Amino acid sequence: MLDEVLEVVLNKVVPKDSEREKIEKIAEEYREKVRRAATKYLESFEVILGGSVAKDTWLSGEADVDIFILMPPSISRRELEEIGLKIAEEALSGLDVIKRFAEHPYLEAEVLASKSVSYRPIKLFLVDG
Repeated sequence: MLDEVLEVVLNKVVPKDSEREKIEKIAEEYREKVRRAATKYLESFEVILGGSVAKDTWLSGEADVDIFILMPPSISRRELEEIGLKIAEEALSGLDVIKRFAEHPYLEAEVLASKSVSYRPIKLFLVDG
């Protein structure tokens, strides 16, 4: 009985290969968009995937993609926010974005993975090195 319950639960929460491929494709697409946008504003930077998708700990139907822009520590806090938001706005162009605040502002948008997979949040965070 317990094994049957566990099997049912695991089938609901563990992403199928097709869902995993769709999410990985979205993550890489937006990572590349961030990288391309960042080259216009920065000479030195790194774009890093983070969060549950990068760690492969996300649940089926609940993926979110966190993208971090690592900037040189020589960039002031003000520049970090200004440049970072320009990069994020350009990378998320065409999507409805929400500006959120934590330690510093970041943008969040939802991307439709496919007709059968619901919207997935993409968050762009700014980090100084």
